[in-house]
Amino acid sequence: VNGYFAFYLPAKMTAPDGVKHISDLMSDATGLLGRAERSNNPQVLQVIRRYIFDGMKKVAEGNYHPAARINAILMLSRLNSRPANLQNKTAPVPLAEALPVLMQLYQNEQNVDGVRAAALQGIRRQTMYGFPQFSQQNRQAISRIANDLLDSNPPAGRSQKAHAFLQRSAVDILDVLKPQDDKQLATKLVSLSTESSQPDLIALYAA
Repeated sequence: VNGYFAFYLPAKMTAPDGVKHISDLMSDATGLLGRAERSNNPQVLQVIRRYIFDGMKKVAEGNYHPAARINAILMLSRLNSRPANLQNKTAPVPLAEALPVLMQLYQNEQNVDGVRAAALQGIRRQTMYGFPQFSQQNRQAISRIANDLLDSNPPAGRSQKAHAFLQRSAVDILDVLKPQDDKQLATKLVSLSTESSQPDLIALYAA
């Protein structure tokens, strides 16, 4: 198990011809992880989750093809400390260990947009399902990331539509993390939805 998830999978993804194999590799790995989550065997799941985390973290943070890094980030984002339970109708609890990795990847402006977008999606999932376990420090840091994105203009090299696509995640994150008596988010959403210069994508989402 260690050899497959922590060594073979990362090596295959980052090989010179790795890009053409990534879809099949991720499909296999996701399927195996899903089977482990449904097995009701915590020991098996813990082993697989640990080795996936170790292997994918190396790829996500490494100097590799963006396609390999993006898929590694998406796999990290999918890891749970407690899987969803359909029978009991309980949501998954994302793996808290992955959150600082995702935040670092998103905040590093030297990363290509695809890598940062994948990390932002992971932060969004962590927030949607894992916010009760967030420390106050993480709540503040993630809220700051989302506010900065929502208040910003597209950086050089990013289209308005791509920026608006990313801003949708910021809306979701702030909607979950906002203080109960906070009125600032509502004001921002009204501004985004009524400002004629905003792309329809984010204006409609804000509305």
